[in-house]
Amino acid sequence: MSSIDPTAKPAPQAEGGGVTPERARWAASASWPDWLLIFLGGFLGSTLRYLTDLVSISWAPALGISVPSTWMLFLVNVIGAFILGWLSGREVSSSAKLLFGTGMCGAFTTYGSLMLLPVNSYLVGWEVMAWSLLWAAIILALGLAAAAAGWKLGARRTKHA
Repeated sequence: MSSIDPTAKPAPQAEGGGVTPERARWAASASWPDWLLIFLGGFLGSTLRYLTDLVSISWAPALGISVPSTWMLFLVNVIGAFILGWLSGREVSSSAKLLFGTGMCGAFTTYGSLMLLPVNSYLVGWEVMAWSLLWAAIILALGLAAAAAGWKLGARRTKHA
């Protein structure tokens, strides 16, 4: 069982977003089972991400996709945002949120890759970089919409349960 009380208010952050001693104690209160859940979820999420990349590379030519990594970046971030939204809207245990939210979705989604897309495109040229920035904005917008839809679906299912 998780030792973190899901009903407890998180400790406040220091001015400017720094970590207060209270917040550090709150974060350190996680037990070994909590850390293990995050680790296992991270293993699951990173494995799913790797398999997604392998599938995209092997199926892209058959589907006529010339740059499979950008489409996989789109899919993993939108799917991950939906799952996180669903978990947030649903009344699930803190253990499930640690395993599937923090662990799995944290490893499956790729904010860093999303931000690197326009940077790498700059090396090709400004026009490609402009398209990459637009693509990143579309992924962010649809990710937000997916998170909201997941939350709404999770909250609706919780009310009817």
